[in-house]
Amino acid sequence: QIKDVASPCQDEGFALHMDKMHLPSANPYIPCNLNLCSDLPKEATLGPRIEKNIHPPELLVSDDAYGRLWHRLDDRYCLPKAHLNFMIRNTAAEHIWDETTKSWIFDSDASMRSAMITSIFTDALAQETYDASLAGLHFSLSKSSSGFSLHCWGYSHHLTKFATNLLERFLVPQNKNFEATKATAPFLQENYVQSNKDRVVRYLASYLLSNRADEHASYYTNLLLSSRGNGIDGSLAAAKSISLDSLREHHMNVISHKSTKLECFLTGNVSRKDATSFFSRACELMSSARNQFGKTCEENEEVKTNLSNSWIPGPLERKLFRGEDICLHFQSENLEEQNGAVRMTFQSSIPGYKGELLSTPASLERTASMRLIAHILKEPLFNRLRTKQQLGYIVNSHYDISFSAAEYEQRQAAIGPSYSAIFPVESIIVNVLS
Repeated sequence: QIKDVASPCQDEGFALHMDKMHLPSANPYIPCNLNLCSDLPKEATLGPRIEKNIHPPELLVSDDAYGRLWHRLDDRYCLPKAHLNFMIRNTAAEHIWDETTKSWIFDSDASMRSAMITSIFTDALAQETYDASLAGLHFSLSKSSSGFSLHCWGYSHHLTKFATNLLERFLVPQNKNFEATKATAPFLQENYVQSNKDRVVRYLASYLLSNRADEHASYYTNLLLSSRGNGIDGSLAAAKSISLDSLREHHMNVISHKSTKLECFLTGNVSRKDATSFFSRACELMSSARNQFGKTCEENEEVKTNLSNSWIPGPLERKLFRGEDICLHFQSENLEEQNGAVRMTFQSSIPGYKGELLSTPASLERTASMRLIAHILKEPLFNRLRTKQQLGYIVNSHYDISFSAAEYEQRQAAIGPSYSAIFPVESIIVNVLS
């Protein structure tokens, strides 16, 4: 049935709600200026210069109290877009200080809390960042052994404004007694904590009972070669122990450390002036956050020096000795899995190439050979095992690189981990699921 809607205002019920109806609010992140940066030379604005050499980034700010700002103006592709990488550098994100060895050691609880904080932050700001995503601005927050990393990318016009808003929300104290406006409300809320905790616990509890055989093979291989971590059981116990209070305390410990440093890299269509202005604002936010916490975490001189001067890498891979072959066989715990899997990892006996000043010609030759072999192997391996012999319906191979340290286990057992001799470990990995 078709009704006449030509004069809807004649309906008294409709007229009462007319004053409440309005168009959607303006999107503050829609780029209104797509011009290229004025710092670019005139020839760069005429079009992409693919043949131009890429120069290294420039260090604009080096502040002992806060950190460093790196900048590189895109004079090669010349697009109205930019990338921003911002790290809150603090080893406490995944480590705890060990008084016995006088060094930082990996802690499963700290690592799980940092991972949970990044996940909760993304969920809590999903609605607030929706306008930005519609306008071509995106972000991700991740954690590593060095701290928390915020990555923002998209159109350059409002990029620094978007990143500043995110930093303001992340650095705000999460204490429930902290008085904040709606724009700076704590993102660590009980509902987000419980939903993310439940999701992680269910995933870890069912990991070995539900995943495919090739994923189990990858897990056990990584567990065998990794220098740290307690496997699924350790991660599950760490996830179950998480509470709102523990996340608030962990967030405070990372942010309020005096030795926490900022590392910022801006590249793309962003001027030196805008980059410096953003970094200055980020330093102000960090200073304000430390003051608002009300107290700063106590640090002895050894902890402070270690945080400021040392680089703590991620998980190290155990380097196998030449001729040391390891064969691992296990039965899948997934009773519904009808397939089997084979995963072969071939480690190079020569350290990978790190650069002309840090590596030998033999390392360069081996790195080039490993990458070339992995590229050549990919297609014939699939054609022979998958297409012709039909030994598996998933067959793949790839080049992989990780890092190790000379005599890592001996040093760790004696005086704690030493990271002065980090070198790349290259591998060719073959996976077959049949």
